[in-house]
Amino acid sequence: MFHDSIASGALFLRGHNAGPKQVTQKERTENRTQARRLIKIGAVGSVLAALCCFTPLLVLLLGAMGLGGLSGYLDLVLLPALLLFILLTLVALFRLGSGGGT
Repeated sequence: MFHDSIASGALFLRGHNAGPKQVTQKERTENRTQARRLIKIGAVGSVLAALCCFTPLLVLLLGAMGLGGLSGYLDLVLLPALLLFILLTLVALFRLGSGGGT
């Protein structure tokens, strides 16, 4: 009786699955789908941020809207956004390459 309570306490402390977690096929597919979606978001965001950073596209658009005075602050937003989208793409590629986040 006492031995059973110690064993159940040890299971509680370790968790019921003490071994490595088994990933189902459904979870693996969902992880791959999520990684592919992150790659698309990161790639599109990187391209848009790069276009706005390295071409006068956004400056012309702001000027046409009468907000040309804000063009001096674009680098404060666009460069961190570009880095964030590139990082998002790299993380997604790593997750996809390592088995879909498993």
